[in-house]
Amino acid sequence: MTRWFLNDDAGYIAWLEAHDDGYVLNTYAHLAAGYLVVHRASCRLINRELAAGRRWTAQYGKACADSAVELLAWTKERTSGTPHGCGSCRPDVPEGPASTGAAAHRSGGSRAINQAAQDLKLGGDPITVTIRRVDSGPPLVIHGAQWVGELFFRLDRSAVGPKSYDARAVACPKDRFELADLRAVNGSMATRMPEKWWIGLLDGVPRPWLTAIDPSWRLLDLSDAEWEEGHVADRLGAALAEMVGDHRGLSVATKLLHLKRPALVPILDSLVVDQLGGRGTKATKLIEHMRSEGRENLDGLRAIQDGLATIIGADGQPILQSLVRILDVLLWATHPASALYPILGRWRSEFQYAGPGRQAT
Repeated sequence: MTRWFLNDDAGYIAWLEAHDDGYVLNTYAHLAAGYLVVHRASCRLINRELAAGRRWTAQYGKACADSAVELLAWTKERTSGTPHGCGSCRPDVPEGPASTGAAAHRSGGSRAINQAAQDLKLGGDPITVTIRRVDSGPPLVIHGAQWVGELFFRLDRSAVGPKSYDARAVACPKDRFELADLRAVNGSMATRMPEKWWIGLLDGVPRPWLTAIDPSWRLLDLSDAEWEEGHVADRLGAALAEMVGDHRGLSVATKLLHLKRPALVPILDSLVVDQLGGRGTKATKLIEHMRSEGRENLDGLRAIQDGLATIIGADGQPILQSLVRILDVLLWATHPASALYPILGRWRSEFQYAGPGRQAT
């Protein structure tokens, strides 16, 4: 019998204790076709002691069954999505073409990942990036962050090629929004956002609230005094207030604003906000939190940035990325619903990358 737990941590924990050989489907509070991940009941991602104030079944629902077959059948009756197995605990879940459905979650469409990756090029000791959460939950610890970044910037559609989102960030005008901006977002980030909702913004007319944000500002390089004296948070808040509205959410708004200020504005899509524990938190507060955490990890992020610049990308050019883009990617890629996560899961389970000239195990 499959049990569904929502806003019932006591029931969920009791089920785990009684079914240690069972299986758990993790999804959102509603059964979301774009995020369906099956875990073994013993997996630490869905079965561990939580910090005070954290809950298992508030933002996420849990379907639980004694067998994976039963759980998959239950899911098939209720959604068109196809679950995929957790890359950490490796449950017995058939992998098929639709099993990367979680990749669609970032923006509502398929974010295909080219899995034919060459050998990782960034060597050395693993760089660890630790990000504290807004909600005071357990911090996110990313071990080997340089390899996560390298995989993303060499594989993800938003980062690769002359028509990619990152290519648009280099080439687009910085004082106004154009239809080509949204098409770059839709094209390589698969947002599928109807142009009609944004057309009033994408008219090519310079915006005073955009030009008020200094293009030279860098989120992680500004001192606290410069941040305060420049009223940076207020200016970002004013810009987002103009951009977010009916049918226009924070995710696409920050994707568009990042194109104009790629060294300053992080992409606050739902996966990044989840990783930060920031649901319901004001956008400027999330940006300030990312600034604080990024500055705490500045040496590691700069090492990743320098390493990426030594790699020639698919366009024949060095991979040059801002620190804020790298930080955003690390948060996004390590979320279980990201397109890259299944690759990271297999990588973590099957070997520990040891770098050139060192033995992998």
